[in-house]
Amino acid sequence: MLAVVGVHVLGVLLHTARHRENITAGMLHGRKAVEAGQGIASARPVAAAIFLVLIGAWGFTLIRNYDPATQATSLPLLGMSLQLGEAEREGGAEGGNGSEASDRGHHEDEDD
Repeated sequence: MLAVVGVHVLGVLLHTARHRENITAGMLHGRKAVEAGQGIASARPVAAAIFLVLIGAWGFTLIRNYDPATQATSLPLLGMSLQLGEAEREGGAEGGNGSEASDRGHHEDEDD
């Protein structure tokens, strides 16, 4: 993760030096100084509303299709199953010697 942060900071520094614009300020307040002809003509609120409704419907069907017993849901329109948690198998082990799976299962009890 530190490498990703380092690459991001390096990219910001290179962009600032190359284009002579302070993009760090734009990251903070969300505005950029541009000429009048280069600005965004419209925010397209109708397209944004349609997009939000579609994303909301997608999220609703993900939640509606969630099965807590298997910790899985099915993806709308794709018909694929998505595993959201670790499926526990009989015996408490998912592979190997089982010590990691049994340690995870009893971790909460150790705090009591």
